[in-house]
Amino acid sequence: MNEFDARAFKARLLKFVLDFAGLGTTAFEEKCGLSHGAISSIKVKGPSVEVLAKISSVFPELNLHWLITGVGPMFLPKREKTLTPQNDIDNKNIVNINSVELKDIIVEAIKEATR
Repeated sequence: MNEFDARAFKARLLKFVLDFAGLGTTAFEEKCGLSHGAISSIKVKGPSVEVLAKISSVFPELNLHWLITGVGPMFLPKREKTLTPQNDIDNKNIVNINSVELKDIIVEAIKEATR
């Protein structure tokens, strides 16, 4: 069984943060509601489900499976969105994903990364 590679995870996260989000690490942490130094601590202990959930809620296009395992594309395929008053406030698209569904995605990706 392989161990989760926190350093590789951090490298992928930094690639996304610096190259695609166009932010520095401090600005990224603030935007995602993470504590200062959260990215630095990842190389030591790996990301928590809470950290992944916060990142995913701000950057829903980021493929968490890729982020955790390095497998697949960095970005999720674009999906057609059905706009309704419930999920579209003032024509701003909101990604509705419940915490149970997000946790299941994260747990599956971690399991696959440690196989």
